[in-house]
Amino acid sequence: MSQKILLFIILVVTGYLIFKIVIPARWPSEMELVNTTLNSPNPSVQNQLQLASFLIFTNGTKRDFSDTKYHYQSDAAFITDANPAIIEIVKPAITWGEFFATLPAPFKITDECLFTGTGQQFCTSGNRILKFYVSGKKVTKILSQPIESGQQLLISYGVETEAEIQAQFTQIPLPTEDSLPRM
Repeated sequence: MSQKILLFIILVVTGYLIFKIVIPARWPSEMELVNTTLNSPNPSVQNQLQLASFLIFTNGTKRDFSDTKYHYQSDAAFITDANPAIIEIVKPAITWGEFFATLPAPFKITDECLFTGTGQQFCTSGNRILKFYVSGKKVTKILSQPIESGQQLLISYGVETEAEIQAQFTQIPLPTEDSLPRM
């Protein structure tokens, strides 16, 4: 019986050490990713990190991207738990469509439809329209456009008035370094 207890203790300690030492050593934390880019002595690496922001509303309801399944899905552009409305863009020229394609299924977006992470579908039909606004201006075909540093994207589905659209837009955080987590 004592050999089984000793084996169990060894397995528990080994598992704990793997969880506390090996796993964190292989995957950098959120702050390490941000700080590696922002504090790099190499100016070309510092200049690579760009920020943009977005929010999605469906029938007046703001969609939530705080679930960890949406975070760090790409090394080119990603959102984090610190502020899931801010996109950290590491590789230039990534498009809005490429960024949204990194988010896990069933989330998907096209020029006409939004499929949410909870499986809901919102497609342009009748007076309910999927609309895109970049930095306050209505646009079409946004998914093929590169994300530019400082852009704010509003995706809104429904029958909102211009005043409601403006109210939604004001909720998008400014994509600045101040929106990144502090050490």
